[in-house]
Amino acid sequence: MNTLTKLIIAVAISLGSVLSAQAQEKTWEHSIYVSAGPLIITDIEDSFCGHGLTIKAGYGINRYFSEYLSVMSGLAWHKDMEDLFSPKDGGSSDWFEFLDIPVIFQAHLNDDVEGNKWMLGIGPVFSRCIQNDKYDFDDGLHHQSTGLKKIKDLNISIMPMVAYETKHLRIGIDGNIGLRNVKLTHGEFSGKKHLHNICASFGVKF
Repeated sequence: MNTLTKLIIAVAISLGSVLSAQAQEKTWEHSIYVSAGPLIITDIEDSFCGHGLTIKAGYGINRYFSEYLSVMSGLAWHKDMEDLFSPKDGGSSDWFEFLDIPVIFQAHLNDDVEGNKWMLGIGPVFSRCIQNDKYDFDDGLHHQSTGLKKIKDLNISIMPMVAYETKHLRIGIDGNIGLRNVKLTHGEFSGKKHLHNICASFGVKF
């Protein structure tokens, strides 16, 4: 065996070892997910608690720092549909759409089955309203509010989450705790509106 052949074999073995180590030590992970669940609206000053439905869809990119710790960000869309069956303000249901940027710190806990694990996560979600509902009165009494937006353009929430993960799937529950008062006050309308939700989530990882 000549020197060149030995060198090629050595390089191939070294390259195989590096690729094998990289495959075992995953650094980046992508995912797409959908979720849905009850929307909860609170207004502390008016002692009001409303309800509705939240639906979400998103893409996440997860950066692993070890087998057990990672940070996930990405981009998501979600819709809050308030008072679907009992509209109040403006005489119609309130629908809001948002673009979300989550920053979720995750802990991955090993299970007995290799490759399957529990995941616990928490972090902030920064949301921008891209479809704002507006007041639309036709009774002549509140005409000064007709056409005005109901909520602010920006919201911040905290998302806790728990999920069970396999190699390519993630099934769990996540929530959003609205930290910011998003209600826009227009003379006759006052109070503080906070938007929260609890959703069942299903995701595919690759």
